[in-house]
Amino acid sequence: MAYRYWKGLPLVKKKFKKYKYKSCGKDSKARAEEILKLIRSREYSAIWHGFPERDPVWNRPMDADNWQTFKKNFVDEYGGEKVKETGMTDGEFFDWFKTGKRELEPKSLRERLAELNNIKK
Repeated sequence: MAYRYWKGLPLVKKKFKKYKYKSCGKDSKARAEEILKLIRSREYSAIWHGFPERDPVWNRPMDADNWQTFKKNFVDEYGGEKVKETGMTDGEFFDWFKTGKRELEPKSLRERLAELNNIKK
C-alpha cells in the first residue's frame, strides 16, 4: 500500500541546471558590464517614455486649512492667546462662530473693495 504513495516520487534527486552567471567571479562582472552597456546605449527619453511630466512647483499662499494645521502643530501662542487642539485661538473660534469666516479664507470682491476704500480714507 505504501508503494502506491512512493511510486511517483523519484529515488534520486535531479541536479539543478547551473546558471551562466554566478554571484561572484568574472561571470558576474561581465554580466554587470553587459547591463551597464545596455542602459548606456538607450537614450534617456526612451527609458522614461510614457511617464507624465510633473508640473513645476509654484509657491502659493497658504489656505485656511493649512494655516490652521500649521498653528496646531508648531505655534503655542498666536495673537496673545493660546492655540487650542483645533488650531484656533478662542478669539478666532468666536469670530468664526459669529461670521463663519476663518483667518486666511479668500475674501469676496465686495469685502476687498470695502477694505480698499477704508484704507484710502
